[in-house]
Amino acid sequence: MLIDRRVKRRAGQLVKTTLCTTIAVVMAACDGSSKAPARADLTDPISIAKNPKKDAETRAAALDQAWAERLPGPAGRDMARESLKTVAWAAANGSAVRNRALKILTDDAEDDNHADTRNLMGLMVPIEPDLEVVKFIGQTAAQNGWTDLAAPLVRSWGRRFAQPVDAQRPERDALAGLFPGRPVEESVFMIFGAAPTPGLDGRTKERATEARRGSPGVLSRIDPTGQRRQGLLASLPVNDDPIVAALKACSQDLHCVPVTGSQLKRLERLRVPADAANQKWWMETAAAIARLSGEQQAQLAMRHLEAIRWTAQCRPERMARDKASLSAELRANLKGRMTVRREVGRTESSVGETRDQFADFEQQLSWADVLVLLAVDDAIHAPGIAPELFAQAERDRVNTITEYGGLIEPTGGNNASGFALRLYIPRSGTTGSDNQFVASPDLLRPGVRALAHYHLHAQEISNRNFAGPSPGDLEYAIEQGVPCVVFTSIREGVMNADYYHAGSVIVDLGDVRR
Repeated sequence: MLIDRRVKRRAGQLVKTTLCTTIAVVMAACDGSSKAPARADLTDPISIAKNPKKDAETRAAALDQAWAERLPGPAGRDMARESLKTVAWAAANGSAVRNRALKILTDDAEDDNHADTRNLMGLMVPIEPDLEVVKFIGQTAAQNGWTDLAAPLVRSWGRRFAQPVDAQRPERDALAGLFPGRPVEESVFMIFGAAPTPGLDGRTKERATEARRGSPGVLSRIDPTGQRRQGLLASLPVNDDPIVAALKACSQDLHCVPVTGSQLKRLERLRVPADAANQKWWMETAAAIARLSGEQQAQLAMRHLEAIRWTAQCRPERMARDKASLSAELRANLKGRMTVRREVGRTESSVGETRDQFADFEQQLSWADVLVLLAVDDAIHAPGIAPELFAQAERDRVNTITEYGGLIEPTGGNNASGFALRLYIPRSGTTGSDNQFVASPDLLRPGVRALAHYHLHAQEISNRNFAGPSPGDLEYAIEQGVPCVVFTSIREGVMNADYYHAGSVIVDLGDVRR
């Protein structure tokens, strides 16, 4: 904000200086001077450029005029540049006017190596709401070979927009132009794999780190399974970077990689050297995965890890069975249970029918997916779970500020029936509404080893129209990369349990009764 105030002061000085100079010329003319005024009007062109009542062409032309009539010398040029930058920053000025300001700044031959303009663009693009401006910055970067803007462009691409689709995003085109002949997935991954240069100042290092954290968000969409990343990991140089080291360990020991920024943070927490519990969990999980067959290891993701570790310790007979056998066990568990279809904001298939049965997804699920479903089904029907679940639902019904939720966790040891519902009420200030669950940091920190995340739809005793996950719930499952369960109150003493994970997979696990 200090920069903004300085910009405004300098812009104001430019306006005052220009105005005073013009008045002086006019007064001299009135005194009989032979000099004519520099302009016929006294209106500052920057004010015209910012005037929303003027058309875009007039406003853009005013920027050309302001630059052409800047005061002589370095001071005049600097003041003119700051005025143009204030126009480029403000989204209210519209893309046509802002892009003209950026073009004038880019064409300034006195900007040594375009350093000032590149810095401005690097600050703008990660948070720029107008994709036309992002497109201009990306094209300018590609035309000039400004590879230092690649990381900010990746951060920008990490943001989700309804349109355009990823294949048509301007950031993708910019990266293709900056790194011709290289697959765009590889370019994004190389930015992610580049550790910040030692000795950077705090702000520059923070920007570089944020760029790395934005990369998984892009890769999660253009490489949703993580398979491409697994291959690229081998190309990263061996160094002391903890993020790269964590990724390599995850790929080697657990046969998967995080595919979103939130999953990357989860991996980083798991790799904290001083956390003995996490170290023990990692060794147990890696040992269980090492014993799996090729079929069982196929398509492993972070959402599978705790279920594999728990099953290896508590239900080891399942580890030797194939997918068909596990599926038969799950179908037997589900037989006879009451299921409920969501009617409000439901997720539909391409043929317009709600898909929330195991049979709808059985063919696309992996061995590990079915293993997770069995573990979650064991958990929600374990002794002590139903009384706690209904107690939480009653508390949630009284609280009209937020939905309740938390973690489904094994209680430790080799007790196959030992599970707990750990409630984490969202902190004050992080709550959304009575129709939304917002996971707090209190939940996410210990949730790295949880079997699943859960929340409640218990606003009414009869809430069956909202049974199952909402579109926002499905987004949460993608970002966090965990198995999720939503419990919906159906009637007095009966709740419905729906399991879901990334890819809009929803399996109704049936009723849970008091």
